[in-house]
Amino acid sequence: MKKLLCLILSLSLCPLFGVYPAAEEASSPAQSLKNFGVYADLNLNGRTDVGDALLILQYSVGKITPTQDEISAADLDGDGKVTVSDALLDLQYSMGMFSIFAAGGKTGSRIIYPSGCSQYVLDAVKKLQSFINEQTGAKILFSPDSRAEQAGDILIGNTNRSLSSEISSELSQGEFAVKESGGQLAICSYSDETLLAAAEYLTNFLKSQNNACMLSKDFGFCSPFDTPAIPAKGIKVCKNDISDFVITADSALSPYAEVIKQRILSVSGKEIEITNGEGQKSIVLSNDPENELEGPEIKVEISDDKILIAANGERINDAVNYFCTKVISAENYSNGFVLLDSSQNFKGDILKNPATEMSCPDPFVKYVDGYYYAIFTEATRLTLYRSRYLSTVTTDEQLTVYTGGWDVIQSDIWAPEFYFDKNQNKWYIYANGTLSPGNYETQRLFCLESDGSELWGNYHFKGILGDGYCIDASPYYNEYTDTLYLTYVSAGGGVNRIATAKMENPWTMDEQSRTVISSPTLSWELETGKVNEGGCFIGVNEPSAVEGYDTYFRMAHVLGIDEDTGARVCHGKWAFEAADPESLIPEGAGVEAKENRYLTDGRAQVLLSDGGKPQVTVNRFGRGLGIYLSSFQVNLWNTRMLYQLIRYAGGEGVSGNYMTDNLYTECAYYPESRKLVVINNSDTEQTTTIPTEAGAYTVTIAPYDTTFLEIG
Repeated sequence: MKKLLCLILSLSLCPLFGVYPAAEEASSPAQSLKNFGVYADLNLNGRTDVGDALLILQYSVGKITPTQDEISAADLDGDGKVTVSDALLDLQYSMGMFSIFAAGGKTGSRIIYPSGCSQYVLDAVKKLQSFINEQTGAKILFSPDSRAEQAGDILIGNTNRSLSSEISSELSQGEFAVKESGGQLAICSYSDETLLAAAEYLTNFLKSQNNACMLSKDFGFCSPFDTPAIPAKGIKVCKNDISDFVITADSALSPYAEVIKQRILSVSGKEIEITNGEGQKSIVLSNDPENELEGPEIKVEISDDKILIAANGERINDAVNYFCTKVISAENYSNGFVLLDSSQNFKGDILKNPATEMSCPDPFVKYVDGYYYAIFTEATRLTLYRSRYLSTVTTDEQLTVYTGGWDVIQSDIWAPEFYFDKNQNKWYIYANGTLSPGNYETQRLFCLESDGSELWGNYHFKGILGDGYCIDASPYYNEYTDTLYLTYVSAGGGVNRIATAKMENPWTMDEQSRTVISSPTLSWELETGKVNEGGCFIGVNEPSAVEGYDTYFRMAHVLGIDEDTGARVCHGKWAFEAADPESLIPEGAGVEAKENRYLTDGRAQVLLSDGGKPQVTVNRFGRGLGIYLSSFQVNLWNTRMLYQLIRYAGGEGVSGNYMTDNLYTECAYYPESRKLVVINNSDTEQTTTIPTEAGAYTVTIAPYDTTFLEIG
């Protein structure tokens, strides 16, 4: 025994590069984290020391017969048995030679990410989580940095933890760093886009080590510019430098060319020219002149001297976004360069719902305790869905909590929402369904109550709310008055009204407080049915299009514009001149013109047109406003256009307080604290001016940064 212990002591002097796990919670007295408090504290003295290593050694040679729980705690290398190597690992840990996060299906760590982080950060989280699971079998959890700090946390991105701040403050453009300190591991980068490179570096390093996720105590690495990071040395296009290229685009596509230019600059540090004609080597933006693409298809084609980025007019923004995020990405770098070649060529449909392929009418989604929970209309049942990721919320787990016919509600179950009541310490699900299948006059609101305090669990029918036709309930809790309200649609008899009521408790309305707050009264609300709607209708492309009527757009009377399906070749088309007296269309904004659009009665005002084709129109209808856009492509300029159109419809004008004058920035004002939050959504430094009641404020913001100002 003495010889074996001496051997362990001598071996412990050799460096071991590894972070082994503070084990996940086990089931009994040998729980390494929960009951023992520290890693492998087998003698329960509150620390990991030589005494624990000696116990493990005695287990390994049969001197002491361990319980199954003690075996679980002592099996540090995860090979299913207790051996001398486990004793060695314990001894090395006790001497401070390494820190631990996962091995052998055990983990005491969490991955911590910044609240409200970008998709780049989440991608890095997923990569590390998947790697740890694949390498060790450990299912490591992840949480936002709003959670309390604890030992063993793995910090990804610019979290609110001091270690993240310390490391991030020392990084320059293009750099990332990985550092262990005080039992925590921090993975930081100068920008979120570089973070995936940091995660990639860490996983590649760990792969080169033993069969566990191990790092030496005080392990640290900071990338210089010659490491495979973004930005690094530059971008190569089939071995040609990106600086040899120009961006070719006509005036209509110049805003998208500018996006590509800025992306290349941020990644490579190279500023390339935008021209109207092709150069010897060109990045060509095209509106699919050969008409080979269908619907939402895009095309990216890379060769020695040309990069073609093409789509039909409505999808060019998607094509540019695909090129900037999927092609010029961390996945395509090697030896410090982003490498572009024909292997990244793409042609296909990218229009899809990133959350689910299921049809999910009336969706309601809420993030609770590390999970995304979803519920939606399924007609005959109520089912909760949940996942760690929003993208898999409908495929990971599901739990049916109610089926039509279990109580008085039979079918036609619509529009569910869930709500936690802190006074009852219960969850409540609100929905509406019919007392008689298919008889919509019997629609009633009803409520389910959770059996316990957890959202994911059993529910029971609590009761019907109200005594008449009601649908589409939405609860609202006023924390200042400690009052729960329910807003719903009170309908029937062909009239649709919005109503609200105080709740005596989550399942009982205060009948005396039931109040109709809005009803259809305006002429245009009564045109095709007594439907209570807002004062503005915005239609894009073919809004309300139905064949077989006198108009193709069923809302043509509101919009003042329709599509000719062949009946108006020679008549019924009003002449117009485009004018924008309110400056609703910002410079750079634009939409694709569509054929066969015509003004129905000449009252609609055309703000933007192309070759006699109306593209953007506004039409007064009663006291409301109809706005038509022939198409819409999401970009900064069009987003501002839409915002200004909405403000105009609401009578607020196109500008006002707390509107930034720089499209790359946005802001929010919190009057109680007098705090103005300004955000830079771009990868380059931006300066913006924001008008307020206390005067205009000008601020310069670093890439993807957020600034807080006190107003007044």
